[in-house]
Amino acid sequence: MRNFEKLIIFIPLVILFLTSLATALFGPWTLFVLGISIVVVSVSFKLYTTYYHRYYRIIERTEQLGKEEEVYYIVQSCISNKKPEKIVGKKSIKWRYISSNKLTKKEAELFFDQLTVEKEVDEIVVSEVRKAIWKPEFYIRFMEKHNMSPREINALGLSFFVYLLGLMMISLIINAVWTFYGLGVFIVTTIMGYILLVRTPYLYLRLIKRTEHQGQYKTIYYRAQSFISHKNLEKIKQKKNIKWTDFRYGEFAKKRMSKDWAEKCFDEVTINKKIIDRVL
Repeated sequence: MRNFEKLIIFIPLVILFLTSLATALFGPWTLFVLGISIVVVSVSFKLYTTYYHRYYRIIERTEQLGKEEEVYYIVQSCISNKKPEKIVGKKSIKWRYISSNKLTKKEAELFFDQLTVEKEVDEIVVSEVRKAIWKPEFYIRFMEKHNMSPREINALGLSFFVYLLGLMMISLIINAVWTFYGLGVFIVTTIMGYILLVRTPYLYLRLIKRTEHQGQYKTIYYRAQSFISHKNLEKIKQKKNIKWTDFRYGEFAKKRMSKDWAEKCFDEVTINKKIIDRVL
């Protein structure tokens, strides 16, 4: 999976290359079409998120089977452009299940608060700042800088996949010679860019204890946070305005960790393992 994530990072370069190639083969109108497509998609998403909202509700369900009766609670959701007061009691709205499990009233209320109440977060640093035993690769630095997860990078790249594949096929059919020439230039440029990026900065990590409040819901867990810099460890410790981001790789990809587990994983990525061999 990590290799696939690295590959997705080069999607913007592929987009640039194929767009330039399509412009050379078909003329400037390809840039116009691409620009219009991006604008239309962006505006559509903006309008959708502006006028449509997601609503939640808790329902009490009673199941009867002969003389037996079971009462439980379920959280449901719907998307609508109407105001909340017009949603209540309207039968034509299709509600779907958010929680498929049968919940107690307390469990349903806690889950409901998680979905509808603004999150309040308190963080306490519980460790010293350490330098990771390995340097961050390019794709990790890219995601750290833009605060993007591998899933978001994949979605961004795959959204252009069909468009790029179509351009490549048309280019191959119309002018295979120039296509392979351009592809060769792209491959060489990519290799040179990767070589230039070998000098990587250091990855610094720290552990935090995070407490989240949402109405009745409260949870406490531990996370690793990271910062990438060319500066040495002492300067990092003295710096106050560092923008730390959640470290989301390896075991730390899981959002919630216990204290013992977080400390163990933290040691594994910041302390060199000592190996002692004894000849028997």
